[in-house]
Amino acid sequence: METTIINISIGKKLLKEADAIAKRESRNRSELFREALRGYLIRQNELGVMFSYGKSQAKKLKIKQNDVNRLIKETRDENKGGA
Repeated sequence: METTIINISIGKKLLKEADAIAKRESRNRSELFREALRGYLIRQNELGVMFSYGKSQAKKLKIKQNDVNRLIKETRDENKGGA
């Protein structure tokens, strides 16, 4: 894997926490931050897939953005009544 060196700014507290995790897991900072970034990118991709699915379902069901809050409230109210 070809690598590129980058510089980032990070708060002291966050760095201290990251260093503690890296030490506990016998890793270095670079390994820890690479894994954290990979996890973040995976979650972002999954969110994108979910939002795309939601948009396609909304289009199929002819649900407009203005309907979403009302439908959420109605669903929550129905679930409260059945609990």
